Amino acid sequence: MSRSAARRHRLALGALTLALGGAVIFLLLRVNEWETVRYQAVGRVVDAGGVPIPGVEIALLLAPPPSDGPARDALFEREGLEHGRLGKDGIFTGAVGPAVGLSDAGGAILVRARGRLGAAHAIRMGLDRSGRPAFETAWLVLRRPGSPDATRTLSLLGWRSAPKGWGTFANRIPLIVLDP
Repeated sequence: MSRSAARRHRLALGALTLALGGAVIFLLLRVNEWETVRYQAVGRVVDAGGVPIPGVEIALLLAPPPSDGPARDALFEREGLEHGRLGKDGIFTGAVGPAVGLSDAGGAILVRARGRLGAAHAIRMGLDRSGRPAFETAWLVLRRPGSPDATRTLSLLGWRSAPKGWGTFANRIPLIVLDP
């Protein structure tokens, strides 16, 4: 075999290796995206008299919330930074449109949660016939200045998941009544 033929053979093998590597990386990124579930929901927070409560921080979780204390404080800080209502210095920045995870003057809330599907679901690639959703229960953790944190449990059965960019669709949360 001449040198030029051997060089062409190595070049073709290198190009094939790069193409296969790129295809595998692309496929793994797509599977990673398929394994992420997003939920977006809207609702209202009122007191016992039906008056809207502004300024309540809300976190929607797909796993049981941490107990009171530093872990819960870190949860609200992380949620605020992730959804853009807190700047990097931890000061409220305001939002264009509704602030995710913070009730407005009318008590309206918009919450978002993202979760990863479990290993069993990933192995089956979602092809099981049970029809069970990836997550069946969510927890709402509500924090109001001057009051202890409140936790509510929600059923996610029948909820639609949100697209990658969150989109405009949102599930409905029943009216949340906070005691004074």
